Amino acid sequence: MKKVLLFLIVALISTNISHATLVGKEKEQCPICEREIEVLHWASFGSYIYERDSKYDLIYFPFDDPRFIWICPNCGYAQTYNLFLKLSEKEKKQLRGFLADKWTTQTDDDISSETRFNQAILVNKFLEKDDHFWALFNRILIYHYRKINPEVAKQFAQTEIKLLKRDKGKLEHEEKTRPYLLGEYNRMLGNNDLAKKYFKQAFDVDLIAETQMGLLAVLLINMFLTGLLVLLWCKKISTTPKRVILSTIIFAGILSLSAIIYLAPKAIGNIHAQNDYYNKIIMERLKILYTDQQ
Repeated sequence: MKKVLLFLIVALISTNISHATLVGKEKEQCPICEREIEVLHWASFGSYIYERDSKYDLIYFPFDDPRFIWICPNCGYAQTYNLFLKLSEKEKKQLRGFLADKWTTQTDDDISSETRFNQAILVNKFLEKDDHFWALFNRILIYHYRKINPEVAKQFAQTEIKLLKRDKGKLEHEEKTRPYLLGEYNRMLGNNDLAKKYFKQAFDVDLIAETQMGLLAVLLINMFLTGLLVLLWCKKISTTPKRVILSTIIFAGILSLSAIIYLAPKAIGNIHAQNDYYNKIIMERLKILYTDQQ
């Protein structure tokens, strides 16, 4: 039910997305050593990001850019851009002591992508981030290490499979995306039969049918409740104040019913596009799987 309402909200507020990735350098203060550092901020992006190679790990901009990890060249504190400044005073104090003998001051030009990843792993292990964090972060690492070091990417894939099997990590449409990821990482590790099993499981999930049933349920419940209120208005309520309140509720019910009827086609269209998007990815990976076996 919640997913259906979310689809309706998205359908209501969705607008055309800009087709330009805007990146700008800005200054931020490192929360550990309090030095000013230069980092990247992302202003906007276009729908084309969903067709980049990172889609196979269900990772999207800006996580496909190594610079999404902000790092302080002075003290070595490294963290994802969205968490970089979110430290408690206790964590700041602990990290100052922890990083003191684990980093030599460098320049921005000396810091490689791999250094960013290693420092971020070090910091987040020290902070004891939960499995939901690592389920996402591992996928980001898998994507980047596919190019840097495929063998290391496989190590992260083994860890990710364990997390996915334990339902760790927040995924959109996880009834479809979780088995897809299990198929993809088993394919990476050469577990072809398992990969086929999971890919088939993911492909067979029909997001469209699920959405249509959800919308129908919301529509019927709304119609039932509105009808019940109308019946009460006609037969049970006699005092004017109560009639006014009930009339207002009935009017709101009719408005929401109209909104559902108006937005339902767009919501179904959106989910249809998402279902096709995932199925296309699955078929592309299956093609690689069967081609490699020939």
